Amino acid sequence: MMSVRSWVAMILVGVVTIVGCNRKGSPQQTPFTKGAEPSSTNPTSGLGEAQRLIRAGNLPSAIAKLEEALQLEPGQNEVKSLLFDAQVALADDAGRRGDKAGAIEQYLKAAARLRSLLKDKFEPSPKQFVIFRSIYYNEACAFSLQKQQEKGLASLSESVDAGFDDLSLFESDTDLNSIRRDPEFPKIAARLVENVRKMAQTQAKKILAETQPYNFDFTLSDSDGKEVHLADAKGDVTILHLWGTWCGPGRQQIPQLVSLATTQKATKLVIFGLNFEDGEPKDVQLLVAKFMVGLKLPYKCLIGDSSVVQSIVDFQGYPTTLFLDAKSQVRASLVGFHDRFEMEAIVEAIRAEKSAMVH
Repeated sequence: MMSVRSWVAMILVGVVTIVGCNRKGSPQQTPFTKGAEPSSTNPTSGLGEAQRLIRAGNLPSAIAKLEEALQLEPGQNEVKSLLFDAQVALADDAGRRGDKAGAIEQYLKAAARLRSLLKDKFEPSPKQFVIFRSIYYNEACAFSLQKQQEKGLASLSESVDAGFDDLSLFESDTDLNSIRRDPEFPKIAARLVENVRKMAQTQAKKILAETQPYNFDFTLSDSDGKEVHLADAKGDVTILHLWGTWCGPGRQQIPQLVSLATTQKATKLVIFGLNFEDGEPKDVQLLVAKFMVGLKLPYKCLIGDSSVVQSIVDFQGYPTTLFLDAKSQVRASLVGFHDRFEMEAIVEAIRAEKSAMVH
């Protein structure tokens, strides 16, 4: 079925981008853990008993109890809503346990329950609305694994229409391999890219409007020990990517930066990787140099220090990506993994401001 990242990060908490990491990592939260309170405490028609079972972590029994309640009173949207949430959590649990067949079965059931909810003109909570797109995507993966190409493509199209925007997952997910060669797949991919571009452009304008510009400068050594002055970069836009080899999202960001550097090769975009590692300076330089060769980075990697971090307003963790204008002012800051379209949109928004001032 799907990767662990998509199972854990997307289900019930929505399509969640990995926002950052520290050197020891942090535990991810999963829904319906023991002791968790469900959305309602209404005890009527078996709902109360189902909620108690959910609090006890017994999802299969809770689902059975909710199904009994629906047989007695089919119109209970509150029961349907909780049944949908429990079904998704059960699919998530099967995925985390490595039960691929069970996960496929449960995701297909969750998608069926979703369509039943929508047919009844159910009004979802904001959290549930975000879940819908991931449910359609999971359904597409399930159909693809079952070699049901037509159904898989239809579900994938629904996920894009519902706002699915995890382009990185879409491009790399092996669960979709059986439908990738279908002539309809590139059309769905093109719609997804266009949707992601539009959302990124809207978000970029918002980020720039909400960020108070501030000056930024440093002198750091590269992997060869040579000093690099930010003031000498002379880019119309400069991107600084603060990362470490120990940080998964930071490593995940690098191919996106490489792609951006390639597409922006003819422009004045400048990119620096600012690497933060523990260890002796010479050992860190060797480590960074090795990574640069292995990843074929088209931009310089510098060895970061504490003064750089201290200069960042409201620094929240690694990876952090800063966007500077031609005056070396920080205009935007992104924390965690972000795809190339989000970064490209910020670059173009900064350039658009300069163009507007010239005219």
